Amino acid sequence: MSAVEGQQFAIDMGFVPPSEEIAEIEAEEVLTRWAVFLHYGILKEIEQSSKWFTQFLKKTKKIDSNEQEFRSLLTVYGVAMLNKIMDSEKLAFVVPIGDDEDD
Repeated sequence: MSAVEGQQFAIDMGFVPPSEEIAEIEAEEVLTRWAVFLHYGILKEIEQSSKWFTQFLKKTKKIDSNEQEFRSLLTVYGVAMLNKIMDSEKLAFVVPIGDDEDD
């Protein structure tokens, strides 16, 4: 789900639509977080977790939907959950000192 799709979903769920300026800021924040998660391997960890959970659900016959589609949804959920926790200031992401961006 893109940042714009997320905003549309929120509107569809009854949230007041943000001003155009706020919508742009929110979209930029979401895209920045996705980029940070990708760069530091966090997105890969979320994807691996969604793969594991999907396999678990398949083996226990809890789902029968398309596995790749379901994993994508779980990945979006994982990133959204992490963003929500970070926004609530219950979790912070700290960039290691001396981090080399070429890793």
